[in-house]
Amino acid sequence: MGSKVWTAGNLYVNQSGKIVQLMAVARQEGSAQELAIYQEMHAPFTVWAKSLSAFEATYHKMAEVLEEKRAPQERTVEASGEKRAPQERVVEASGAKSALQESVSEVSAQDLSQENESEASENQRAQGENVPAGGADVSEEELRMALEKGQPEKYLSGRITETEIARRGMLQILDAESFREKRQLLVGLRPYIDKLLLHNIAAALDVVLEEGTLDDQFESLLHCVDAHARYEGGRLRS
Repeated sequence: MGSKVWTAGNLYVNQSGKIVQLMAVARQEGSAQELAIYQEMHAPFTVWAKSLSAFEATYHKMAEVLEEKRAPQERTVEASGEKRAPQERVVEASGAKSALQESVSEVSAQDLSQENESEASENQRAQGENVPAGGADVSEEELRMALEKGQPEKYLSGRITETEIARRGMLQILDAESFREKRQLLVGLRPYIDKLLLHNIAAALDVVLEEGTLDDQFESLLHCVDAHARYEGGRLRS
């Protein structure tokens, strides 16, 4: 695989939205073939091995996928004549983000869509809604405003599926510059969060959730985000 650098801990996604985490690059005894050792980021969290060439052809690095999705928005801003300062990411107390955070992504979102798509479709049919695929007419700014106000159903009803709100809402949480913003978005997204999405958000924020109900785990994650927000605020004042 030449000069390409493979870093354990990075997240990768395939075209169907399956999210995996690269655990290691190994060599098969005898043939010396390079193998990718990776784990699915959803239950039952199976660990697989595949030739590195096949893995590279199937999966794309999450961080690069996110950058590609942001690029059109940045070009639109530049074309309008507006100036945008580079985003400064929040650095943890350790002074660096984990490899998992650096490669964060559509997490869950794609895995979540597979589980919730049928339920969302039934709800839409029952309500007689004709929701645009992917919520194309809902901008990131509109979605963010709706989540921050805690009333996404009021502003977005009939324009975007619940699955898409969950998927894009998670990306907004992960891209938020401060933990205060992450908390606000997390609370707004609460009605659309299931255990899979919650665990993916927690994993991306380096939070380990204990066993419990969805409500208990959500409150636990919220408590951790609050703690980060308080530390963040104290550091800025000092």
